[in-house]
Amino acid sequence: METSTIRLYVCGKDYIRFSEKQKKIFTEENENKYYVEFPMELQTESVNMEAPSIEEYVIACCETALILPDTKYELKEDTQFSCQIMKVTSGEKIFNILLTIHYTEIQEPFHDILFFREVNRSETQYAFEFSGDQTLFAL
Repeated sequence: METSTIRLYVCGKDYIRFSEKQKKIFTEENENKYYVEFPMELQTESVNMEAPSIEEYVIACCETALILPDTKYELKEDTQFSCQIMKVTSGEKIFNILLTIHYTEIQEPFHDILFFREVNRSETQYAFEFSGDQTLFAL
């Protein structure tokens, strides 16, 4: 497997609303752009199909950097949630992640849609930018 990186960018207006814990994992690129970067191992044609895909890394990156540390979701150990990538265009430049949270004390699931755009895709890096979110209480 080839080792690469996945990089998630956020703008300053989103960064300032983050908790201090969440801010610590981001690096400032310039005064209005921040990023978090994780290693990823992409499958090559000669490797079995069990290797994670870019989509799985995107979800893991978002869960780690945007969802789990965000106090607005009030996630606890017994809270179940799932993320699903939804492609908006036929190309892969713009995509959404549907976040579904099942709180133990509430019967109906909570939904949030996170919006992203692809910034860079190369053999050594996949970079994407958070564009915002839209809360949907019921679908």
